[in-house]
Amino acid sequence: MLKVKSKKLKVCKEFVTPLNIDITSIEFSNELTGWAGTQYQIYKTTNGGKNWLIQNSTDLGVIYSLWAYNDNLIWGCGNGGRIWHTYRGADTTTSIYSTPTLITENFILNQNFPNPFNSTTIFKFQIKNNGVYKLEIYNSIGQKLKEIFESNFVSGSYEVLFDATNLSSGIYNYKLTGDKNSQTKKFVLIK
Repeated sequence: MLKVKSKKLKVCKEFVTPLNIDITSIEFSNELTGWAGTQYQIYKTTNGGKNWLIQNSTDLGVIYSLWAYNDNLIWGCGNGGRIWHTYRGADTTTSIYSTPTLITENFILNQNFPNPFNSTTIFKFQIKNNGVYKLEIYNSIGQKLKEIFESNFVSGSYEVLFDATNLSSGIYNYKLTGDKNSQTKKFVLIK
């Protein structure tokens, strides 16, 4: 007769994530710092997943994949061809996505919409030549407050979702620079 010893299995009752929501993607840049994508938000942990804080509400849809270049530059892709990124460890993300269009013939910075706005607005622009472009925010006396992006772009039309939660009510300028061109427009933030 063969005797089999049974062992009691110890059940781990600690969850990897205390978010209690559907996570569509997750990425860690090291053992402590990571990001989780959900249907409308990006969460960040700095203690290996014990606690998660909302990094940003995307308001644009599901984040299907995340990729961390390092602790300061994280990219995310979502439905509708949208691309998000955060840089310099910022607590906000920027959404950049290409819109279907024919080859662009000009360098154009459109007026943001909505304007005036509360919290978020969309900047649209068209570029003719491939190259490095940057979009910056200035206050009414010309002081640079924020660089939304400085990246390589190919000829085409683009939209950028800007979250102005950290700015106070007022009149601001936004400036697109690149390829020996520059255009500036005004927007009004009302909180």
